[in-house]
Parts: sequence; C-alpha cells; structure tokens
Amino acid sequence: MKNKAIVHIMNKKRMNAPDIKVDLDAMEELWNKYGINNIIFYKGEKVDYSHLISKLEKYGIYTQNYSNRQDLIDKVKEFNEKFEVIFVYTALELMINISNTLRQELGLKVSDNPNIFRDKSIQRKLLQENNKELGIKFLKGEPEKLDIDEIEKEIGYPFIMKPVNGVQSSGVVKITKRSDFEDYISNYKDFHDRLKARGIENKELIVEEFIDGNLYTLDYFVTDKGKVIFSKPAQEILGIDFGINDYFVVARVASKKVEDDLEGTGLKKFIEDTIKACGVRNTFVHHEFKLTSKGKLKTIELNGRFGGGRVDLFKEAYDMNLFEMLLNPKVEPGE
Repeated sequence: MKNKAIVHIMNKKRMNAPDIKVDLDAMEELWNKYGINNIIFYKGEKVDYSHLISKLEKYGIYTQNYSNRQDLIDKVKEFNEKFEVIFVYTALELMINISNTLRQELGLKVSDNPNIFRDKSIQRKLLQENNKELGIKFLKGEPEKLDIDEIEKEIGYPFIMKPVNGVQSSGVVKITKRSDFEDYISNYKDFHDRLKARGIENKELIVEEFIDGNLYTLDYFVTDKGKVIFSKPAQEILGIDFGINDYFVVARVASKKVEDDLEGTGLKKFIEDTIKACGVRNTFVHHEFKLTSKGKLKTIELNGRFGGGRVDLFKEAYDMNLFEMLLNPKVEPGE
C-alpha cells in the first residue's frame, strides 16, 4: 500500500516568504499525526535547500522544481506512482486552475465548473439561477461596453465594481454616483496594465449591488460528495470601515465573539446551499460573506484556497490545523 500525500503548488516567492514556516509546521503536524507526506512543487531552477532537505524529509516533506505546465503535470504523475496523492493544493490564486487540472489528471473529483474560482461572474450566475434567495443583482461586461443607464436602471446606487478575475481586493470600488463610474472606467486601462504585469489578463468587469453589513469569512473543505467540513468563522476589518473607499484588509479577527455574532443566522445551511448551487466539489474554500442589516447572509465571493493568513490565524486562535479538514475532523461553526 502506497503512503498518502498532498501536493502543494508554490513559487519561489512563497517559499522565501515568512508564511513558509507556517506551511511547513502544518505539514509536519500532518506527518506526525496521520503519516501524510507533503510534496512542494515550485517553478524555476532548483533551489539549494541542502541544509533543510534532510530535516524536511524526516517529516515527510519533499521539494521538487519544474520548468513548465507540462513538466509539472508529468512530475506530479511520477510522484503519484510512489505515493497516493489524495489532494493538490495551492495558496496562490493564480495557480488555482492548474491545481484543478492536476486533480483531473490524477482522477480526482473537481467542481462542476473548474473555473468558478477565477471567474467571479460564474459564482454570481450560478447563485442567481439555482437559488435566487442567495443571489444578488449583477451585470458584467468589457469596460467600454458597460452602459451606466442600464446599471442605474437594473442595479441602482450604490454598487460595487471589480475585475472578473482579480486578486485579493484589487480594483474593488464602491460607486455612489455617475462621476465615480466615469472615473473608474477612465482609469481602468492603467489598472488593467498593472494586473497584466502580475500575470492576470482581465478583460471584463462585474457590476453588482452593494451589500451592507460586516464582512465575515469561513474556510472549509468540500468533499467529492459535496459534504462540507467546517472550520470557524472570522471577521475582516476593511479600509472601507474607516471611511476609505478601498477594500484592503486592515485586520482579521477570530474569536468567540465572532462565533456569537453569527449564532442563529443559519450559517451552516447558508454555506451548504451555496455549495450545492455552485456545484463545488473536492476543494478547500475561502468563503467571504456579509451579515446584512436585515439579518440575511449574502455571498461576496468564493475562493478555492485558504484565505490569506488563515493557517497561522486559526492555529493561534484555536490550535486548529486547517489541512486536517481534508481528513474529515468533526469541526462545526457556531450555529
């Protein structure tokens, strides 16, 4: 019987960042508790980790470089001959789709629409079509083709504008009047060029109704059968909360108070209904949502990875290794 392993897709920047220590600690714990190996793949020339390799391999952690997409696929398949790869994970938003491709190559289940985490309009469309209670009003289109008259009629002020496949909160702006819209469109080319320099080709924008309320997040794992394995909710404090028209994260809060704030809101059913409507399968999900002033839960977006800083945050707050959700621990949110 082959030993089980998780494949992690990284890059050199990630491997040289402080977060790598958090990642390695989580991997070491998986080895110590479950005998799970972890294989880190990174693009480019082989990095000399000779001072670490022997130590890492004692804890079932291996590193492997690759040159291009096909080389990555081939090398992951080679490792699958030695190990039973049970999951392919990436913390990098731009690598979400290749991680899905690798799962498919290994015969692992993926979401009904594998591009759902990169094209945020797919999420909006599926929620609106499959469960109107969960959906919100939205439009999408190329910047020069968006019609402000149609937006004012179909959505109204205020509304949110953001790239279809951006990263983090880049380009997310609250529009309160026509001149805001005109300024956003006129400045979009410069923003588009900056995104493109980061490897993101974004040709369309989403325009969606503004949702009031505090922003919360929940990281969870969805099995190949659609069962949700929950961690704990957290609250995000944003620049917009301080009167700045920017959605950058100022602070992340995980506490009993956050759980209490969401108690009785139907959080568990809301998450399960969202996953069913979107056809999400066999993936970690970082779910951003708001609790509105009317007491309703509304999705902001879904991401196919842990949220930034969550592995460290939940280890500190709850002594919880988020990767363990893959192994079906009984962890439930406040309900």
